[in-house]
Amino acid sequence: MFDFRSFLDYLKKINEVEVIEEKVSLEYDIASISLNSNKTLIFKNVNNKKFQVVTNILNTRKKICLALECSSMEELHKKIIEAINTKKHVKEVNSGTVHEGIEIDSLYKLPIIKYFKEDAAPYITSAVVSTYDKKTEIENVSIHRLMLLNEKQLAIRIVPRHLYFLMKEIHKRGEAMDVAISIGVPPAVILAASCSPPLGKSEYDMAYSFNENVSVTKCRMVNARCVSNAEIVIEGRIYPGKEVDEGPFTDITGTLDRVRKQPVIDVLRIVVKEDAYYHAIVPSGNEHQLLMGIPKEASILENIIKICPNVKDVRLTPGGFHWLHAIISMKELTKGDAKNVILAAFSAHPSLKHVIIVDEETNIDDPIEIEKSIAIKFQADKNMILISGIRGSTLDPSSNEDGLTTKVGIDATGSFLREKYIKASIIMSEEAKKIINRLRNIKN
Repeated sequence: MFDFRSFLDYLKKINEVEVIEEKVSLEYDIASISLNSNKTLIFKNVNNKKFQVVTNILNTRKKICLALECSSMEELHKKIIEAINTKKHVKEVNSGTVHEGIEIDSLYKLPIIKYFKEDAAPYITSAVVSTYDKKTEIENVSIHRLMLLNEKQLAIRIVPRHLYFLMKEIHKRGEAMDVAISIGVPPAVILAASCSPPLGKSEYDMAYSFNENVSVTKCRMVNARCVSNAEIVIEGRIYPGKEVDEGPFTDITGTLDRVRKQPVIDVLRIVVKEDAYYHAIVPSGNEHQLLMGIPKEASILENIIKICPNVKDVRLTPGGFHWLHAIISMKELTKGDAKNVILAAFSAHPSLKHVIIVDEETNIDDPIEIEKSIAIKFQADKNMILISGIRGSTLDPSSNEDGLTTKVGIDATGSFLREKYIKASIIMSEEAKKIINRLRNIKN
């Protein structure tokens, strides 16, 4: 199984890496080049910084499957669901970057990138942030964007989920919350930190379930654990009541997320490997979208299979930024199954805005086949669910400030047509197959 460097080496072997030797700026160059390439990119000459910047390391479904040694999306979804329910615990070691690396004295020495013109400041976007509440003994590990404030401070965007809950509990006691920030970690850790297991389940344990080579270690100055072989580790502390304006920032849809008051991290220590790579996830790029979307696909699948075991597969589509639109394929056994699945999908992923259900014969990775299903297997007055004034995604600029939106579910399985819907078939002779293959330049 791969760590950050061995996976990069593997991608080089299969010709998935391009090395950029030319000098590039921290402002916009890395974002614009990365958004126009499907390759994993290594920028070797970044504005005179000593660190090489890596982008697009997990920017396709294929690379994510390779990183977790899965041969299909079905296997990957299954692996995520199993990891959420695992009883395994990650190995803790007494070695690694935080103990053996080189200390640097300023955030300004890191190649922290300003991605878009409208962003308020440079941002760290691949930060795996872990914290531990000694009272409840709960550890949380999640990815957060960190806005550079000065050489010793970052602002952290914390949405009202598990880290927010822990911070409120710790701050209620008048205590500061310690955080360990790991950058450049094994793909298993990045994917686990993108998932949302139940509160109390450490995402480090999920990562260990993906890859038993993953290990963590205690930090020196804070009560939190970091990834032992991370390229870069930052130890920090969040004090109660200390907030600043965070944003605007370009988020998953390529539009600006609004400015909010958010907590400040006081940086206590920065440790790096001697030749550290700096992993940058380009906002709104495929890597950003897939790391948010694929864990949600698994979550939706787990939820809807409980009510309808004939669900075949789920995709959050690129046109919906791998976040707002889902396609689900299933075989409807009884009338109304598809509508129950639509409601269950909205429940499993509250940010979901539009759901389309297709039959099991439709390829959910083919937008043309999906559109054809809508064209001939759907009637809006019979097969549509519309729910208004419901919580959606604040990342959708068409929702209101509270994130309230209108959701639509489309049952395009055509089950109501089944008696009269007959798909025409064609008989293919061996001679016809040979001619077709010749026309396609495929050898028999």
